[in-house]
Amino acid sequence: MLLIKPQVTNSLRNVFFSKAFPWFMLVLLLTFTTGLWHYSESVFVHMSLDRFKMRVENQNNLIVNHLHTYKLVLQSTSVLLSTGEAFHQVNWSTYISELKKDKFLPGFKSVGFIPASTSGDPMFKKQPTYDKTELINIFMQAKNTAAFTLSSGLLNKENNQTEFILILPVYPTHISLPLIEGHHDLPSGFLYISFQLTPLIQEISHDNDQDIAIEIFDKTAGSEKLIFSSRNNLTTSRYASRKELVIGDRIWVVYFLSKPHFDESTISLIPSMIRFGGLGFSLMLFSLLLWNIEQRERLQAIRKASDTSH
Repeated sequence: MLLIKPQVTNSLRNVFFSKAFPWFMLVLLLTFTTGLWHYSESVFVHMSLDRFKMRVENQNNLIVNHLHTYKLVLQSTSVLLSTGEAFHQVNWSTYISELKKDKFLPGFKSVGFIPASTSGDPMFKKQPTYDKTELINIFMQAKNTAAFTLSSGLLNKENNQTEFILILPVYPTHISLPLIEGHHDLPSGFLYISFQLTPLIQEISHDNDQDIAIEIFDKTAGSEKLIFSSRNNLTTSRYASRKELVIGDRIWVVYFLSKPHFDESTISLIPSMIRFGGLGFSLMLFSLLLWNIEQRERLQAIRKASDTSH
């Protein structure tokens, strides 16, 4: 049996029944509550951030994959031409229908071939539906880089809508590995595919339309020009992420921002319950300890008065 010395018992009794003890317990419990509250908040913030990052990576990968699909279309068409098929001999309506553009190429507008002169310059057989100067510049850039080249937004005069053109220079069949980027032989022509960005991104972000807003900027010469936005400027996003997509020598800066629907889904009542529940418990225990000490002092005063009267 454990025996405690009377001196120790009296010391403990003096500590527990002193007026400083309730205040000590109040400070201790409030400190513990505050620490637990902040910790629980950080846990839920990190969980929400992980959810947001997962959605961002999913959306970013979808954009990259769809742009890569456009590249594959041009590459496969280039291979078709390298087999010796002349462009006008190919049944393009059948070829395009086989691409299943509605399913795999959202935003697709057209695919075509522009022959090149003996100097490697594009030869347009009819007046382009885009600004001719801008169009020639982007084709000449493809010629000079011998690589995939993406235009900036070009206004289509026929439908008054902004479109983008992805170009792949095609080289004579006697050149081995015509798809290698970086060689500077003169092209025999240019394959191109045009698409609209808005239906492309809308199709990609369809499943996360209520959670994630997307803004895309065309980064040229150190400045950024907005080319797509699904963001509501009247709301403030709680989470944001920035990605860069490199297509040829063009860079798209993509901002992913959380929407109110996603922000609301990340709010948890548990941190608030810990905060206010801990505060209420601390105050209740403080009041109980203080009341107990006051009652004890009152009883001691009554006992002293009784002893004095006798």
